[in-house]
Amino acid sequence: MQELDKPSGLEPAASGTENPASQASSNQPPSLRVSQSELPVFCPNPRMPLWSSHPKVFLELNDQGVAKCPYCGTRYSLQEATD
Repeated sequence: MQELDKPSGLEPAASGTENPASQASSNQPPSLRVSQSELPVFCPNPRMPLWSSHPKVFLELNDQGVAKCPYCGTRYSLQEATD
């Protein structure tokens, strides 16, 4: 069984000069980028601490490659392949 607070390959999405810590302090849900190898997308992701868990839900990416968790509002976006 994988620990929920263990870091994974998920990367915070670029949002100007903000960092994930400032997003958390402003009560904004996090925004994460996922690669093709991390599909299917699910939330809570392995990076989230155990205390903030909610039921596991698989998310379907829309045509723009974006999905939002209905429980916590975390936004997932598919990063472009750089091959």
